[in-house]
Amino acid sequence: MPVNPLRGTRRLTQLREDHLTECLAGWLDIDDAGREAYCALVLRPYAAAVGWASPRIADIDTQRSFSSGRPDLTLMLTDGHVVAVEHKVDAIETLGFASEDGEPLGQLRRYLDDPAIAAVAFVRSTLKPPADEVLGSSKYIQPADRQHFLWRDFYPLLEASSNRYAAWLREAFEADGYTPPHTLVGELTARDARVNFAKYWLPVRAVAHDLGWDVGTGSLVELYLSPRKTHVPATVWINPTDSMLVFRATPTDPAQTERIARLLGDATAALGFSGTTDIRTVPRAAGKVAVVDVCVPMRRVLGTADSGPTVEAHLFAFVEPLLQALAAGSTDLDAYQT
Repeated sequence: MPVNPLRGTRRLTQLREDHLTECLAGWLDIDDAGREAYCALVLRPYAAAVGWASPRIADIDTQRSFSSGRPDLTLMLTDGHVVAVEHKVDAIETLGFASEDGEPLGQLRRYLDDPAIAAVAFVRSTLKPPADEVLGSSKYIQPADRQHFLWRDFYPLLEASSNRYAAWLREAFEADGYTPPHTLVGELTARDARVNFAKYWLPVRAVAHDLGWDVGTGSLVELYLSPRKTHVPATVWINPTDSMLVFRATPTDPAQTERIARLLGDATAALGFSGTTDIRTVPRAAGKVAVVDVCVPMRRVLGTADSGPTVEAHLFAFVEPLLQALAAGSTDLDAYQT
């Protein structure tokens, strides 16, 4: 498999936002066409609305110091305007639940008040509108159809570029799920889409029951699998979003965490998906616990699905082997025969 240094170096740091910012800045610095496309998407509509000249980026910096703080990305335009762009990469456990009183929303307010900064944009993994005072500022840049930019907005720019660095960054975006929603799934933040998506889980619910789990539902599209038989090695949470499918196993015996990670990692690799399998520590009511997360871009899971039945089949083809892997990891495989 060809080496992708952007994905490879990602494994060396926990600072996901900083790493992604540096990768994006590197692309803008070396790809003239990509920089022009970025300007057209992020800056040009705002510039036209406030009477600036057509924007062109003269220089790019990351973590530049201002009296108001250190924006993730700073764009110096040829006309002298300075634009700050704040980036947010959401952890799986906190998608959509950032406090308006915490960072980076407080940072946006400070940057907007800074006289050295002419305009401010905000990029997140998922939709979480900032405070009204941010949205109401004449210095705040936002797309026409929502309150801030999403990482996936840049995916078509990377897809259109012939630059090798852009291809690496596009692969990194795909691995993180920063891709447009599948046309048959749509925006899973919308209730109608969630209600429709929930119908696709029927085969998965059936096989999960046969393998020893009771199946519950949360937020319409999430599945919660609780062990019905004492030898099932984990509870399971399956969470689909527009961009990512997360399969989380919580070992019933913490000593089995590494073993379950190997089982799920092997099963995912056998499917040929470019996802990740990681052991994480997450907060629970009784304290922090170790979980095993398999995260695969929804784009990869659904592939060429072109109808409701094929969406259902693709979901089953991904989830069923993971459930079978957990079942096969039981000390008594015969107990799963139903």
